[in-house]
Parts: sequence; structure tokens; C-alpha cells
Amino acid sequence: MENTITESYTTEKLFGPLFAGSIPIYIGAPDAYLHVPPNSVIIGSREEPVARLAERVKAVARDAK
Repeated sequence: MENTITESYTTEKLFGPLFAGSIPIYIGAPDAYLHVPPNSVIIGSREEPVARLAERVKAVARDAK
């Protein structure tokens, strides 16, 4: 989670996990998907219920691709 939610404001909180080979769960810049490879990040929002975010994470974990 970024310290501030501003368009195009991304930090190591987004890129560090990518460089480590994991899939980040990111809450921050609403346009963060423009700065990373497609389908490489799970982007959540502060308004999204945690249960819905958890279901999306589980879906990624079940995907064998």
C-alpha cells in the first residue's frame, strides 16, 4: 500500500516484489497497471472489500498458467 494515492505515483512497493519474482498485491496509483507488464500485479483499492480481494488472490493461485 502506497503512502499516498495519486495518479502515476508508484514506488518500490510496486516494483520490488516484481523484481523478486512475485505477484504484488498493490493498493496505490489507480493507473499503476500502465507501468507494469500485463497481468503481473493484483491491483486493489481501499474501497474494495477484503473478501473480494482475497477471492481474486485465490483465483490467481488456482490459475496454472
